[in-house]
Amino acid sequence: MTELRAWAAEWGDIASVAGLFLTVIGFGITIFGVWRSKTAAEQARQAAIATRESIANYDAVADLASAMAIMEEIKRFQRHGVWFVLPDRYSELRRRLVTIRRSQTRLTEVDRQTLQAAIEKFAQLEQTIDRAVANSRTPPRPDKLNDIVAGQIDEVHAVLLTLRETLRSER
Repeated sequence: MTELRAWAAEWGDIASVAGLFLTVIGFGITIFGVWRSKTAAEQARQAAIATRESIANYDAVADLASAMAIMEEIKRFQRHGVWFVLPDRYSELRRRLVTIRRSQTRLTEVDRQTLQAAIEKFAQLEQTIDRAVANSRTPPRPDKLNDIVAGQIDEVHAVLLTLRETLRSER
């Protein structure tokens, strides 16, 4: 019986040491798995951020193109003297420009200032047209209005081109 106890004690010690090694190895494998999971989660987070930024940038390009179309429409309405429609078009244009300026796109500070200047200019034009429509008369210097809008189209188009170049260079 003592031989059995000695043999069991010896194998018990061996089994304890083997269990310790297996525990340490298992813990190491677990730590490695957690580290890999954390790395994968971080990569997924970065991919989601990049996708969100990409969508915002392409939305800004689409919004800028839409704003330019509205400006062309405004020029046509002014050319034909359709004054009562213009305040709404100016308002919509300003909303789009504000959305673009405040978006998380890769606009430079100069581009943001250009958009802000356009927003302010269109707010002034909207007030001028509003007053004229309210008084049932033609705005003062209607020929000058399209010159102002054309200048703003050029400025906003420059912002659009800059943003497109930025997006193409990031690919």
